[in-house]
Amino acid sequence: MSSYLTHHSLTHCLVFLLLLSSASALSISPQPATNNIVSIKYCPSCGWLHRSQYLATELLLTFNERPVQKLLPPILQEVRLQPSTTAGEFRIVVNEWMDGDVIWDRKVDGGFPDLKELKARLRECQSRQQTWAA
Repeated sequence: MSSYLTHHSLTHCLVFLLLLSSASALSISPQPATNNIVSIKYCPSCGWLHRSQYLATELLLTFNERPVQKLLPPILQEVRLQPSTTAGEFRIVVNEWMDGDVIWDRKVDGGFPDLKELKARLRECQSRQQTWAA
């Protein structure tokens, strides 16, 4: 019985290795060259954590569709919640790590974003950037 299990386990390992080598031969990439990351900077002493969490959840639910090729990751890779050291700050930025677009700034835009407006601005940004999937 133990020789059967060893042979059976060895067969599974070989099949797994063959699948891995065929996937690399097809050059399937698990991630695109750039990631689409939304950063929400909020003032923790103002009590805006829950508002930030709500917006992050809504953005992830809305922009979690995958491109036509199901092997690619979702359009929106990540939403980061970042407590700000600046009092009263509430900003939403796309791809901040590569000098991205400010989607919303509470001080500039006057208050907090309506969810519909925020999604529209994110789609607008998506249409301007070629790194986003269509």
